[in-house]
Amino acid sequence: MKYHFLFIPLLFLSISISNSCSAQEKKMDSLWNIWIDKGQTVDSKAKALEEYSNAYLKINEDSALHFADILYQYIQSNDLIDQENTMTVGFIYYRNSKYEQAIDYFNEALILSRNNGDSSAVAKVLNKIGVVYFRKTEYDIAYDYYKRSITLMKSLGDKKGEADLNVNIGIIHIIRKKYIEANQNFEKSIQLYSEINLPKKANAAMINYAILKRRQGDYAGAIALYMKSLAINEELNDKRNIASIYYNVGTLYYNMNDSTNFFKYLNKSLVLRRELKDKRGITASLTYLGVIYSEYHEHEKALRYFKDALKLAIETEDKNNIANIKLNSGFIYIETQKYKIALDYVKQSFAIFTQLQEIYGISRAHRGFGKYYEAIGDNNKAEYHFKKGLEIAEEADIKISKDFSEDLYKLYKKQEKNGLALEAYQKYIVFRDSIQNEENQKEFIRQEYKYTYEKKALADSLSFETQKEIQKTKLEKSTTQQRFLLVIVGVILLFIIILYRRNTLIKKQNITIEKQNSSLTQLTDDLKGLNENLEHKVEERTAELTKVNKELKESDERYGYALDASNDGIWDYDVKDDIISFSPAIFTMLGFQPYEFPETREGIYNLLHSDEKKLDDRKIENLFIPQKNQGYLEEEYRLIGKNGKVIWVQIKGKIVEKDKNEAAIRIVGTHTNITASKLRNKEMLEAILRTEDAERSRISKEIHDGLQQTLIISFMNFRHFKKKMKISEGKEKETFDLGWSYLERSVEESREVAHRLMPKSIVDYGVLSACNMLIDDMNKSINEIQFDFHHNLISERLPNQQIEITLYRILQECLNNIIKYAKATEVNIQLYDYENVYTLTVEDNGVGFDTKILESKKGLGFQNIKNRLDAINGSLEVDSQEGQGTTIIVEISKSI
Repeated sequence: MKYHFLFIPLLFLSISISNSCSAQEKKMDSLWNIWIDKGQTVDSKAKALEEYSNAYLKINEDSALHFADILYQYIQSNDLIDQENTMTVGFIYYRNSKYEQAIDYFNEALILSRNNGDSSAVAKVLNKIGVVYFRKTEYDIAYDYYKRSITLMKSLGDKKGEADLNVNIGIIHIIRKKYIEANQNFEKSIQLYSEINLPKKANAAMINYAILKRRQGDYAGAIALYMKSLAINEELNDKRNIASIYYNVGTLYYNMNDSTNFFKYLNKSLVLRRELKDKRGITASLTYLGVIYSEYHEHEKALRYFKDALKLAIETEDKNNIANIKLNSGFIYIETQKYKIALDYVKQSFAIFTQLQEIYGISRAHRGFGKYYEAIGDNNKAEYHFKKGLEIAEEADIKISKDFSEDLYKLYKKQEKNGLALEAYQKYIVFRDSIQNEENQKEFIRQEYKYTYEKKALADSLSFETQKEIQKTKLEKSTTQQRFLLVIVGVILLFIIILYRRNTLIKKQNITIEKQNSSLTQLTDDLKGLNENLEHKVEERTAELTKVNKELKESDERYGYALDASNDGIWDYDVKDDIISFSPAIFTMLGFQPYEFPETREGIYNLLHSDEKKLDDRKIENLFIPQKNQGYLEEEYRLIGKNGKVIWVQIKGKIVEKDKNEAAIRIVGTHTNITASKLRNKEMLEAILRTEDAERSRISKEIHDGLQQTLIISFMNFRHFKKKMKISEGKEKETFDLGWSYLERSVEESREVAHRLMPKSIVDYGVLSACNMLIDDMNKSINEIQFDFHHNLISERLPNQQIEITLYRILQECLNNIIKYAKATEVNIQLYDYENVYTLTVEDNGVGFDTKILESKKGLGFQNIKNRLDAINGSLEVDSQEGQGTTIIVEISKSI
């Protein structure tokens, strides 16, 4: 299994923006002293703050932005605004990813430069604006600004500026896949740096040129350029760039199947990056090594590298790498049959890729899901994820498209779906051939590098081999077509033989029938007499049946009118033979045409809402069967209609026939659509909860803004009074101290009440902060219980505040129950964000309880929790036994 995302190096985007750097702490102290020295001139202070802001870019970009704002206000108030100062502020905003503000400052600098007639400054500002648009991935606009800038640079004879811009334009050509133009730009840049005797400046051009060579499959040319760049960086002692070059050279050797040099350069890169404490670089090297070891099926070693890499990726908050590492680990866990952790890792990576809108990652995550479901035997889900991944991959990468096609082929073949297997295999062949052509080209270039002095002979040899391979492929295709034609001819001949034999058999049967007809003629005459006697009896019986049928018809019509008026569907279940029949109304109430889905219990089960399927009494073997030896059935459950909407159905049934052992033989009942009633109840419940939360918020605000402020003012006045007055020992002091303590307690209690009613943290900061504060308060105030909180939320807030409030209130209710009843010493709380749902799990090691009390809706606040979840289509699962603790699992769909 190959993970090609690692083998495409990131563009070394060496875009020319000036950056005055200062690593000397003393110099920064000196600049700050100039800024705060009132005896300095206005110009000196502005210059010092400008240098100080630029220096801070390497330490803390947020602080640099703060100093830039101060600088701009200072030069504006002292009438010192010029193009240089304005560009400095714009550059700091750019470095802080504040692109719109940066463009505003650069445009202001552009106007100032034009007003001053400074063409050189105009060219520099145009370049800077192009860089900002490049970072915004608006490449067409960036290209336009670069072209305008380079035209000015040429007219001014600024070869260095022209060389820098050729690099920038070349990068855009790479992105646009205009490789010929990109070649020209990089060669021109290297030439210009050489003409002005600045070969070291050609480093950026060489590295980007190497990347271009790599994309074209010219590994030899790429390595040669990297080695030239390596010499420059070794002379400059730029260890960070040296480590990066080692890494890229190593990956090139891997593509050339040279494992010795691959490990040599990758390990040299890793050693240097560790020396530099370059966490992102270390992460990349460790991840790459983990991927290669996983390809060699050295799973333990691969997982060790992934584990170290993941720790660093989390420290640097590198979400893309976190997702990639977890997904790669997930693939290994699937292969080693550790399915639970595998699914968890794949889900987490999918969530991150989706948040980042990383198409290639999303596609690979679907492959992870597919491999997992295939491994556990759920072929339908595996097929869905393989097809979904292929659909995405066809727009992103041909290699993973080939892998998806092969996955589908193997899956269909295993299920003996031969037609679908053939379609998938044909796609696989197309992708494989395309990749093979590319690999053939790369192999050619690798051989060219290895045998430099035999290029011509080798090229001819490979050309011959390529033609031979083409002819071989054509021959194989021709052989396949011939075999297919023979099969068709064989089928036709077989069909002709069958027709001939059938025709012969029909002729024999006709002769036999003719003989039988002559015998029947005699019998007919005999029966004619009997028939005349029977006709009279039939007429009498017919008259009786007509009367009975009329009465039955009238009864059926009345029954039908009643059913039409009630919109009920009828079902009739033959328990012994497990055969059930549905009336058309059951299909139409779900949006289907009559008999569009199977008339089986499985047919209804497949339409059940996923939450319903979790319940024991919703299993297939329990559907349509009265429970607890009752003679009747009455339940409510959710079905998914054809249009994807949820339909609430009430099912009623009655045993109408039993065997000698009183076991049900036949059960008849109805299906009734009660969605409208449920929605009305849900709307009422939502309104009640909204009113309750609003009232809580109002009371909380009144306590906070009114009562609490009054108490605080009283408290401060009394404290002031207490400091100044002298109260002697005795009853007066005792009375005063008692009032003082009650006032202190009132301030604290009012604050706690306001917070419990509607925590300010959930409104201002979101559910994560509110939960952390609640659990911290619990740990501080309750020594007997240890509360632990785990989550995988990437953001402090959830998109839906109603979900936030519901999760928080449920957590409050659960913790209150634990404190009051559980007698627990440990509580574990987990809040997780999955693909389509949020889950809250609260687990304690307390005394537990009999969950039957939940069926009677008694005590423990569970009805309050259930009401809140019903209002947003959430689900509640409670697992508890006396003496064995309690686990509560809440699931809330993101699509409420």
